[in-house]
Amino acid sequence: MDSEIKDNLAWSAAQLSTDPAWVHTLTAGELAELNNALVRAMASGRPLEQLRTRDFPLHELAITLQGLAAELEEGRGVVRIDGLPVERYRESELRCLFWGLGQYLGSCVSQSDAGELIMNIKDAGGDPDDLEVRGVHSRGALQYHTDLCDVVGMLSVHAAAEGGESLLLNSLAVHDEIRRTRPDLLEVLYRPFCYAKPKWDAPGERLLEMRPIFAVHEGRFVSTYLRDFIDWAQEDERVPRLQPIQTEALDYLDTLCNDARFSYSFMLEPGQILFFNSFVTYHSRRAFRNHADPERHRNLLRLWLSMTNSRALPESYRSSYGEVAAGALRGGIHPGTGSGQRVTLPWMQEAPV
Repeated sequence: MDSEIKDNLAWSAAQLSTDPAWVHTLTAGELAELNNALVRAMASGRPLEQLRTRDFPLHELAITLQGLAAELEEGRGVVRIDGLPVERYRESELRCLFWGLGQYLGSCVSQSDAGELIMNIKDAGGDPDDLEVRGVHSRGALQYHTDLCDVVGMLSVHAAAEGGESLLLNSLAVHDEIRRTRPDLLEVLYRPFCYAKPKWDAPGERLLEMRPIFAVHEGRFVSTYLRDFIDWAQEDERVPRLQPIQTEALDYLDTLCNDARFSYSFMLEPGQILFFNSFVTYHSRRAFRNHADPERHRNLLRLWLSMTNSRALPESYRSSYGEVAAGALRGGIHPGTGSGQRVTLPWMQEAPV
């Protein structure tokens, strides 16, 4: 089941909090490169989504980013870049800078049915408890989850007046704790669970798909998790009911995700950029209160990246990611169709019993 795992470092919250090796602080030379690349990209007049590395030339920083890409796939699965003076730039310039950096790591994929390739993560005034409201557009706390891409990137522009801490954990470390303490539940989490895609992913149609929480493919660990989507699937009469052992396994996973041994809490400060691998980390956020001034509302820019150095995925992930080969262009939410590809009813009947 999991005996062949031979990759990423498993880390605890305490280990990450005291390890400076996952953080890179921009040098004066790298900042100068970024400024020069920004000037060239903005002067080109090309739409942001058409800019590529040739339009955003980096040299010293390009080498640094190559090393960070390797760390994301082969190492801890998380890196942070510090030292970007966001107060010097307009938001349009920050979007261009962040987009340009992303091009050196991978290809940006859509994050919404509207085809957004770079998204503002900020409160849009929605009710955090309303299932029609996407959590990232509210001020409420989020459950630990994974996003539909190889790597997530977040650039902090403004922090909240209060709260809004980011939460991150290593899913391999949680996996290993379940193996140590409840191996019977670990076996359950390696079996497929039925997920319902949310309404903001595929408007007008509730799509269903199946995949396990944990998997090992070609020796590489893979984990994705969205508890809400599993619970939503139970509202569909076509879906087999979760068995008590499955609910117990999910509840235990949630308990460990919120255990201080694994859950690393930190404030992503303005000017810090976080990248993390969705197959070896889960992420979350605490609730927050905004400043009275709308211009100072908590605001992060987000990229979903498909990486050229990504691991191969099990075939069961094809419905969500579209492609499963190592290094393939995959993931994201396809405008008008939802994520991945549509799933037919016969395939749904493989749901766990």
